[in-house]
Amino acid sequence: AVVHALKNAGVIEFAAVGNTNAVALDATFKFSQLGLRCMASTISETSIGFALTLRPGDVIVLISNSGKSRRLNRMAKAAHNCGATVVVISSDSKSPLARLADYTFNTVNHEALLTTGDFAFSKISATMIIEVIYNFLLPEIEDAREHISYYEELIQPDKVVE
Repeated sequence: AVVHALKNAGVIEFAAVGNTNAVALDATFKFSQLGLRCMASTISETSIGFALTLRPGDVIVLISNSGKSRRLNRMAKAAHNCGATVVVISSDSKSPLARLADYTFNTVNHEALLTTGDFAFSKISATMIIEVIYNFLLPEIEDAREHISYYEELIQPDKVVE
């Protein structure tokens, strides 16, 4: 269902705060190469503002290790109010953020066993979920390979030739 929603979305917003911002930026990079219209910002006020512009059929993917970010919670509510689909990637399926989601992907992080349980710096689980979704999307998007090739053609002049 998430792959279908992403494939058919008018716009996809990836949002995170703190150390998971890197996952959101990477997801935008990858999914844009497939020809999907995506955005992410490291400035949460920009992400909140963009969430207010989402429409029915759009998707917001919120990435939070704890699922307790107040900023992401506000983005989820804003996106729902606009009619967008809310997807959450988090290690806590019962977190406040997960309870607002239409779809939740639960991450597993052994680092939490060594800390308080809420506290994890690792982005590996969230990144893996993005990679899996990307690989499910790739064969679903008819001209994805052409988009990727065209992207590579555009950045080729920036690469060092030996």
